[in-house]
Amino acid sequence: MSSGAEQVVCVTGASGYIASWLVKLLLQSGYTVKAAGFMGKLYFTDDPKKTEHLLALDGAKERLKLVKAILLEEGSLDSLVDGCQGVFHTASPVVHAVSDPQLWYQLSKTLAEEAAWKCAAECGIDLVTIHPGFVIGPLIQSTPTSSIDVFLKVMNGTQTFPDGVHCFVDVRDVALAHLQAFEAPTAKGRYCLVESVTLYSEAFKILHNLYPSLCLPENCSTLPEPTIVACNASRLKVMKSELIDPAVKGTLNVLRSCAKVPSIKRVVITASVASVMFNGKPLTPDVVIDETWFSDTVRCEELKNWYAISKTLAEESAWKFSEDHGIDLVAICPGFVIGPLLQPAPTSSIEGFLNLVKGTQTFPDGIYRFVDIRNVVDAHIQAFETPAASGRYCVVGRVVHYSEAFKILQKICPSLHLPEKFEDDKPSLPVYKVSQDRARSLGINFIPLEVSLRDTVESLKEKGFLIF
Repeated sequence: MSSGAEQVVCVTGASGYIASWLVKLLLQSGYTVKAAGFMGKLYFTDDPKKTEHLLALDGAKERLKLVKAILLEEGSLDSLVDGCQGVFHTASPVVHAVSDPQLWYQLSKTLAEEAAWKCAAECGIDLVTIHPGFVIGPLIQSTPTSSIDVFLKVMNGTQTFPDGVHCFVDVRDVALAHLQAFEAPTAKGRYCLVESVTLYSEAFKILHNLYPSLCLPENCSTLPEPTIVACNASRLKVMKSELIDPAVKGTLNVLRSCAKVPSIKRVVITASVASVMFNGKPLTPDVVIDETWFSDTVRCEELKNWYAISKTLAEESAWKFSEDHGIDLVAICPGFVIGPLLQPAPTSSIEGFLNLVKGTQTFPDGIYRFVDIRNVVDAHIQAFETPAASGRYCVVGRVVHYSEAFKILQKICPSLHLPEKFEDDKPSLPVYKVSQDRARSLGINFIPLEVSLRDTVESLKEKGFLIF
């Protein structure tokens, strides 16, 4: 690691797991560091519990400056990146599941429509969009569609109905609207098609009056029922705040600010191996995942991997913007990050680790792509300091099955009460490989998994999160 004397860099998400270590090592190397940490849309320097571990770092008093910024507000990051030679963008939530997974449908339709309008405007295409609600009515095809299948599942065999709202429209009205939008010369823009907005409870009352012999659910799964307006507003807020804005909009806001500052030599972003590996290719023992792989959003949807979709969209947006604006961008794609904590509370990824080692009776048939936090941070710094560094770098120390990870943990800490058997009696997932070639070209020497797991456990024990 070269000396950072007289160089100014900035770090976003600075109170996070990776960023805290990044600030520590940058300060050790002599850099002056401007740092901003985010909780949702808010900067939290007014909460000393979130920043005191940063202010206690060696060199912080002289060379660490905490800067107020709002990640999701365009232009708010201008003062953070101003005067910097390098930018490290790590701020993005670890979202393994959004509060309402069904919101993925809204996400995909929103992105598709935005892309359509942009293309139509650029290419002079006369575009009209039809926006139906939940489509019902007679079927022409021989098997149920996805929407009708949802309708069937709610009616067949459930004891309760969900606390939700349906915006119903008949399929015949939807089809007619498409035809009229094409034939009417004055038709333009967007057309919403919803005949009736009702609570699930009201819809089931109507069905029961029509078909008294149907065994329909009579009770709501959660009470009390919300108002229609509050429910819809909440669903939209959850989709944007948890999945889209922090990952995609936050990344673009950082890059927009960087594009204004000529002194910036390079931007290093924290991507993820999740934006690399989920593309439908078989993951077998002879497979080696490398940087040429890109996750497919459709495959991520099928796997319900919301974290992967957010990281994939964010990285795609970053590459496109950097190419359009001449920004020297490097992406670090780490696996599941473990290692000692600097901050006082567990991060989302470490909480996931804790949930597995505390109190569970079984472990899933799954694969871990482990990497030590110290290797991840070193990769970020080397990617900035190495003139020839470019593109993407997968940073994964070792790929192991859950069972292997627990065997190592049991040897390290025999007194830990760890799960000993699978959720499924027939584990099937094979262990594959992730290429280390490009990471090693940066000079990364991977810390053995046994050392990383030991240091993680000792750190959690020291901070009182594990007792054994």
